[in-house]
Amino acid sequence: MDISELRRDMTAIEEGHWVTSEDLPDLGDIRIRVRGMSSGPARQMFDRMASKVPAKDRNADGSLRNGDMTRVMKAVLKRHLFMEIDGLTEAGKPMKAEQVIERIDDPALEPLIELVIRAVSVVDARRESMTEDAAGN
Repeated sequence: MDISELRRDMTAIEEGHWVTSEDLPDLGDIRIRVRGMSSGPARQMFDRMASKVPAKDRNADGSLRNGDMTRVMKAVLKRHLFMEIDGLTEAGKPMKAEQVIERIDDPALEPLIELVIRAVSVVDARRESMTEDAAGN
């Protein structure tokens, strides 16, 4: 295997990539454009916020508890990762990413937020070879 097959698609991670049902079947007709968590500003914000959680409020292994992880991820999604959404409607009217972000703490939207977080992981996992394959190279 050539090392080039393992290289991350840093363009998608930094500039964003459309994730579709081909990547996440649960999306249905929705497309989500997100950056990868490995993008510099997102990683820095996550690390900065996570470092402020005291050790006494963490899991035994030092990782963030679910509540803190969710709070930090939502903040990073709002600021750096969630760029656009297409195909999502409310009462028949198209919704924009900004409208979803405004309601990111609404428990009723938790399944959608989970899909956005999964989309971020898809972008982080993209390889340069995937981009080349899509371009027909």
